Amino acid sequence: MHTPCKMTIVIANLGFNASGLFVAIDRVAAERTVQSFEDLAGLVIAHFADEEKIGLPEGHLQQHKDLLAVATDLLGKLKSGAATLDDATVDFLKNWLKNHIKSTDIPTYGK
Repeated sequence: MHTPCKMTIVIANLGFNASGLFVAIDRVAAERTVQSFEDLAGLVIAHFADEEKIGLPEGHLQQHKDLLAVATDLLGKLKSGAATLDDATVDFLKNWLKNHIKSTDIPTYGK
């Protein structure tokens, strides 16, 4: 069973807050719909674009590209009925974001 994520991260020098991404992941966990996943994907794309405007180290940018490739593939499978938003998928999304923030965003931008 999915446990809602209460992690709040504010990257002050960029002026955006990642907590909205966790809210969207929690919505995906609750609803398990294609629409909730598409909404999450839109937020992720906008969030990544904000980060990328300032320039990122190549490894950081590649992490974004890799997640977007996974999300695009999953969205296609969800739309075709070949995949569902199960607990493992929701946990992957939540853990990817938490780990990315802790191991990549914070070291890149500072606290």
